[in-house]
Order: sequence, then C-alpha cells, then structure tokens
Amino acid sequence: IYGQASGGSTPYTYTLTDLSSNTTTTLQSPGGMNSTPTLTSTTQYTISVMDANGCQNGPQMIVVNVRPALTAIGTTYTSCATHTVNMAPMITSVGNGGPYTYNWTGGATTASNIVTANYLGNSPGLNPNTYTVTINDGCSIPGTFATFSVYVNPLPDARFTPTLSQGCAPLTVVFNGIGDSTTTNSNPFFWTFSGGTEPSSPILNPKTIGFPIAGSYSLTLTVTNKYGCQQLIAQPKVVDVWPVPVAGFFADPGSASLMEPTIHFTNTSTNAAAYVWDFGDYSNANTNTATTMNANHLYSYIGVYQIYLVAINAKGCKDTATGTIEITPDMGVYIPNAFTPDGNGRNDVFFPYGYGISEDKYKMEIYDRWGELIFTSTEFKKGWDGTVKGSETIAQDGVYIYKIMITDLENNKKNYVGHVTLIKQ
Repeated sequence: IYGQASGGSTPYTYTLTDLSSNTTTTLQSPGGMNSTPTLTSTTQYTISVMDANGCQNGPQMIVVNVRPALTAIGTTYTSCATHTVNMAPMITSVGNGGPYTYNWTGGATTASNIVTANYLGNSPGLNPNTYTVTINDGCSIPGTFATFSVYVNPLPDARFTPTLSQGCAPLTVVFNGIGDSTTTNSNPFFWTFSGGTEPSSPILNPKTIGFPIAGSYSLTLTVTNKYGCQQLIAQPKVVDVWPVPVAGFFADPGSASLMEPTIHFTNTSTNAAAYVWDFGDYSNANTNTATTMNANHLYSYIGVYQIYLVAINAKGCKDTATGTIEITPDMGVYIPNAFTPDGNGRNDVFFPYGYGISEDKYKMEIYDRWGELIFTSTEFKKGWDGTVKGSETIAQDGVYIYKIMITDLENNKKNYVGHVTLIKQ
C-alpha cells in the first residue's frame, strides 16, 4: 500500500489503519509511504498524513481486493496401449484469471503455455502412470498443481487362419479367429469381407463365408478384448477364387438307328484346356471315354445313353455338361415272292421274316385273284401253308395277294402289300 503527500513542511507522518482489526501503523518519512501487509481476504484501510507544522489531511479510504488462490484438479484415465490420452487440468479457482503457464512432469509432453499433454500409452500394466502439471498465474505463489493417473490396458494379440486361401468358384472358406488371454469376453471377433455371401452372423467364430464369383477378396477382422481395447487386422488378398470353365456340347444326330449307330459330339465348352468324355456305353469300357476336344462314338446296342463332358481349365477347375442320345432298333423285313407247299420241308410255308419287329402286333392276310380272303394270321411265326380258309385243300398254282401289317419296336406301323406265287411240284 503506497501513500504520497505533497505541500506543507516535511517530514510527513503517515497513519495507516486496518479497519478489520483496528490496527494502526505510523511511519514518518520526508517522502512517500510504502506498506506490504500479507492478506488472505479483502481488507479496508484508511490513510492520513500530518506535516511538520501539525497540518493534517485525511483520512482517505483504501480497499485491497484479495482474489481466491489458484486451484486445479487432474483426472484418472483408463486407456489402451498405443492410444493417445489427452490430459487437460480443470481449473477450479481461477486465481487472478490468467494468463497461465503450465509445466508437465512424469514423461508427458512438456511445454509452457499449453493445457493438454498427449500420452502415447505403450506400456500396459497394473500400476498407473502418474503425471503432474504445475500451473502459475503470476499471482499465487508457488502456484498450484494437478495430478493425472493413466491405467494402460493391453491390446488383444489375435490372428486368424482360413481353411482355404484359394480355389475354384464357388468356394466356401471357414475362418477361425484365435485370441489370447484377454479375449475371454463374448463375441470378441467381428468379420468384414469385401465380397462373398455370409450364411452366418459377422460376430460368429469360426466364421463361414461363400465366394460364388471369381476374384480376390480382402478381410478386415476387428478384435475387441475384455478391456474394450481393439486390434484391427486387415489383409487385402486373403482369398483367391478362380473362374470355372463352362462345359457344353451337342450330339449329331441326337437319335440314330442301330443300322447307323455312330454319333458325332461337338464340344462347345469355353475357358477350358482339357476334356473328358463319358459316352455312357458301358458295354465296352475301352472305348467308353475320350479326351479329345470333339469325339465320335459307335454304339452297339439300342437304348438311351447318358453322356457326360467334363471341361477342365488350367487351374484344374471343372464343369460338367450332360445330355442324352438314343439308339433305336431298326426294322428290317424280307418277304419271299414264291413258295412250294409240297410237304418236303423246304419252302413249304409263306411268311415274312426280319428284325426289329414287334411280334405281338402282327397280322397277315392272303387274297386270291378275285379279292377273296382265304387266309389270316396274327402270329408272326405262323405262315400260310397254301390251304384255303382252314381246310386241308391246297390252293391252285398261281399268284396271290398278301397284305402284311407290321409294327416295329418303337410302335411304328407299316403295311406291306404285294404278290406271292404258289407253285405246286
């Protein structure tokens, strides 16, 4: 507290009174007055002055405002290893209102005039890391300080293994996440794929995913341990899915008779490098397969045959095409033009013969030259012995008309009309 008188006659006598304690301080000086009391709260004073002649001035009121001391507090943090912690003290009493200076200890970033210290946690353990900041406002002496405690939890140490890393489309892969002693919490794994179809939840472990389309696929695995600390595992090319060829063929003809049973197979496959044919003809194992691009096969028996073509590309990926061909029975009919019903056992009976004939769907009729029906048979092996209408009388020599109705094994009907000569000897 400073007082300065002027005029009158020196020396001056100053009287300073503390009104809160009614304490008076007297000081004689040829000049001014200076008092340095220690105060803890706002205090009122009066000051008066008297010169050497006894002339007096005052008292005058002086109010000394004392602000509260600067105070601050720190915080306790829990963090994960390698993470950054921003530590900022909270000033609970502003002191003179600043500006403030800050000085950190304990290994954190140290600088003046900053509020925040960044801590890069990389030493997990049970004991906290302690940091102290000293704050000064230029008024409070020695200032104040705040203490911070940082507990560091470890990151999970995790990895994964796939059952396959490459293969032909469609490819199904099972990924198994492997954690450590800190991943005992429920659902520590979260899977993210760049493609594919997920038949199961992304938090399941092991994780099954299908890749129906060829390409390279990436994986991001986020592992969270029981402390809430996370590790991110990113692998850009975790699965390589190869394309498959497209198998195809056509048969020419698609159906053939046993008389001409050779079938030509034309390969229409794409993106293939090798081929395996299976003609479905197991009557001859030596000729039932082929490895040429196009193929021919000779069938020996009637029937419907299942054909398989396996197309294989350079990666060994396969595709199979199937189809059927049919070998039908051909019908051959031979009808004699004469017979001699003389009982000598040679050429005594007139009847057709051949192959591919349905014997239970057969009928033969014989007419004389006047158009009269003289013989009928529905049994393929029962021919005309020359008798007339079931009698024992042999017809006269001459030319007779036959009408034969034959059905093949495919139920195709055909009628034959012609002449046969009966010769008696």
